[in-house]
Amino acid sequence: MKLMMKSFFALIGCVLIGAVLVFWIGSEVLVGNADIPAPEPDPHLLTEDIRIVVGDASIDARLYQKPGVTPTAAVLWMHGGGFISGSMNMPEGDAVARAFAHAGLLVLNLDYRLVPPDCEAEEWNGEPAVRYPTPIRDGQAGFRRLLVEAITRGVPEDRIFVGGASAGGNLAVNTVAWNNRDGLPATAGLVLAYPLVHGRPNDRAEVGSWLSKLVADRAIKRASECFVGSKDPDLVSLIFTNPAELRHFPPVIMITGEADPLRPWGEAFADDLRDAGVDVVIEPEPGTAHGHLNEPALDAFDKTMNSFNRWIERQVIHNSP
Repeated sequence: MKLMMKSFFALIGCVLIGAVLVFWIGSEVLVGNADIPAPEPDPHLLTEDIRIVVGDASIDARLYQKPGVTPTAAVLWMHGGGFISGSMNMPEGDAVARAFAHAGLLVLNLDYRLVPPDCEAEEWNGEPAVRYPTPIRDGQAGFRRLLVEAITRGVPEDRIFVGGASAGGNLAVNTVAWNNRDGLPATAGLVLAYPLVHGRPNDRAEVGSWLSKLVADRAIKRASECFVGSKDPDLVSLIFTNPAELRHFPPVIMITGEADPLRPWGEAFADDLRDAGVDVVIEPEPGTAHGHLNEPALDAFDKTMNSFNRWIERQVIHNSP
């Protein structure tokens, strides 16, 4: 009997530890660090912190440009963080924006509003809780501001790209879809890094170990429910673009993580884009999991950014008169 009781409590302990581990790792998979201070300025770039008015609120953003150079195109970029965390100061925001700017692009790195990590909260930090579609509206406001800044700096309005990583990739896709609905100027292209798109594809081979798949499912489910503030699957589905809307989408490049459990989500979205007649480039970055753009010291960071910048350059040349 004592042996059975010891085994029982050992099993309970393992389950509890496993649950904590899944919760913690799941947070790390999709959620970035929101408390990163502003990085030191790059002496080879011009940067400007700005405020963008969105209705009755305003959000932070940062512009980047090489001095003395007319940008060849402009990019609106949105960091990841599962919709509930992250900031424009994290490497996935700032380091990526700098890499675009060093390639001769004008970049707007957007600090869109975050939803509370408590999916049922109606208030957060003394304010009404941010929910869908507020971060998408922030993306649209960023696009409008970048359009003005780009034209002022000599960039034609047909050279504005939109991009993002992870949850920021979802916002980038939704920004383009909502811009199309609202009649804003067409986007030149979508630049996506391991995006949280499509919902869960059931007809795809899964990637990674059982634990990583469990973590990814838990993290995506929680991030999606927190975004809309509900567990209602009909509401959660709103954050994933309707395939019928993809017919009006611009060309897309998507870099996924080879070992990222979210890779099947991106691949399924790429298939939807192709079915809609959209030109898509999708490549897995070898040897990477989710979030490798948060590690700019890795070779994979440089490889991904080089792929993005070469693709944007080709799009600009292809569309030039």
